[in-house]
Amino acid sequence: MAVITLLDIARRIGEQLRIDAAQAERVVKSAVDIIRAEAAKGNRVEVGNLQEIFGAQGPAQPGGMDLDIPMPDIEIISPAARAAPGAQAQAPVREMSMEETLAALRGEIEGKDKLAGLDSYTVAMVVPKRDFFTDLVAARLGGARGRTLIIESSPQVFSEIRSANPDIVVVDATIPGYGELLLDIRAQKETSLIAVVGIYPEGSDPEAVVGMKVCENETIVEPFEVEELIGIAHEELSRTKSERRFFKHEAHFQAQTVEEWIEKANDLVIRLLSQAGFSAEEDAAALSVAFREAVDNCARHGNKNQANKLVDVIYLLDQEKATVTVEDEGEGFDTELYLQRGIDGNPIAAARERNVTGRGGGLGIMLMIKCTDDLEYNYAGNMIRLTKRIK
Repeated sequence: MAVITLLDIARRIGEQLRIDAAQAERVVKSAVDIIRAEAAKGNRVEVGNLQEIFGAQGPAQPGGMDLDIPMPDIEIISPAARAAPGAQAQAPVREMSMEETLAALRGEIEGKDKLAGLDSYTVAMVVPKRDFFTDLVAARLGGARGRTLIIESSPQVFSEIRSANPDIVVVDATIPGYGELLLDIRAQKETSLIAVVGIYPEGSDPEAVVGMKVCENETIVEPFEVEELIGIAHEELSRTKSERRFFKHEAHFQAQTVEEWIEKANDLVIRLLSQAGFSAEEDAAALSVAFREAVDNCARHGNKNQANKLVDVIYLLDQEKATVTVEDEGEGFDTELYLQRGIDGNPIAAARERNVTGRGGGLGIMLMIKCTDDLEYNYAGNMIRLTKRIK
């Protein structure tokens, strides 16, 4: 009979679940410790169809397995053997459900969990399919005070997230409709402050943008240590707790410098501003006009209409104002000169002058100044911030 060590089992689990052997070894040890604790209480533990795993000629007891740790005698009972005709009556069997196993695992980590010091919180995990590893990660993310909900990918995933109202969502980036899910979360004011952590497959680039991308708060690439994910979740929960005191709506997205995606960016900003709570529709319309001019300038003058360059947009809404920041990858320009012209000049006269000289447009900075309460550029001149107060 072959001797199977704990490390052998851990390596096999690691290969199946795509995690490193050390992490898998911790999982196996925790599971065995739980079984030992139950046996020490005098309980017999039913471990599924273990006889079938050994095969028809295999042992019904694990005495031949070397697990490298002391094991009390544990009776292994398969459901088939217990239900066989003529089988002797068995004493009540202590059956441990997956929920109880995870609860016990959670008890092992309480007191040393990075999330234990936080107030109560809710975590939602969105995965292609639920398995033991996702349940284990969920238990770790839940920590001492958290509630964890595992959602399998489906067309209704956003509705389930909205109903759960979590503080943080950990999402497998390979699920169908991942981009649309991010868009839905950020576009709705009620869900936009949920922290989102995207889990990307090995070899992928989380920062790559094709078309338009709504950005996560944080990303992590497989393979990774669960502790690393726990640390990211801790930081995001702390950040969102602070930001929710000040902001009502947040969105961060990037678009390639292509007309189709610039238009998608304009459409999204209109959607965001429609929820800002302006007392007059004209105020939301004015800020959307200013944004259109700003993003057009970034695309044409900053990025020179180069598709490989991005326009970066951040939208923030608080109790007093809506702010849209637009940044390009260009070299910038002399902002002081053009701002002064915009403040002092007449936009209609400037437009006429440009038309006479054969140049289009003419509104530019003047129009944006007229449509906003505050307009600021960074020092380089490749980022503009547009602000409209909520009246």
